[in-house]
Amino acid sequence: MQFTTMSVGPYSSCSFSMVNCDNAIVWRTLSSIRGEPSASCSCSFCSSSSSCSSSSLGGRPSTQHHAPPVLHAHDTVTPSPGSPATAVLVAKATKPPAGSPSFGDTYVIDDPLTEGPSAASPVVGRAQGFYIVASLSTNIVLHLSADFVFTSGKHNGSSVVVLARDAILDAVRELPVLGGTGMFRGATGYGLLKTQTINITTKNAVLQIDMYLTVKP
Repeated sequence: MQFTTMSVGPYSSCSFSMVNCDNAIVWRTLSSIRGEPSASCSCSFCSSSSSCSSSSLGGRPSTQHHAPPVLHAHDTVTPSPGSPATAVLVAKATKPPAGSPSFGDTYVIDDPLTEGPSAASPVVGRAQGFYIVASLSTNIVLHLSADFVFTSGKHNGSSVVVLARDAILDAVRELPVLGGTGMFRGATGYGLLKTQTINITTKNAVLQIDMYLTVKP
């Protein structure tokens, strides 16, 4: 797995994955950041009324599947009574570079996904995977690989796979979608990740995820 991040020119701050990607998906990721039209059909699940534009990739119609419009991931690093850890440190660099003590830290996650930001909100799935601290700078960047698995409702058993560069101090981060299973088999698109709340001391956070998916028959 490899991520490439542009640092200069019109695509500054854009990134793309070299895993199972094709030109259409790479261009979609880059162009969507710049606000340009995407080359593929886009289905929005971030509002109560979803809409699709026409597809220019092979001329095949796309199928909408209405996932929960907004997901909230509860990433708990430090447990408390009634709130067990859902992100566990499994690897740490033996000799991290000076000034970057967290570089290489690897966490395995099994975060609950809820409808609302409250921990008491109904659970609709799990975010299962890992993230690695992958930046030497003070602007912490995570390499995130996760499956969003739905455990209730009409999409129970289906999942969406994301692989992303997560600059946690940015207000909004993109999550490229690599594919999915069940009702989201062959899905493309992206998610928009925002930090709703974070405790600097415990590192516990609540993250909002807005998904935009295209599923072809």
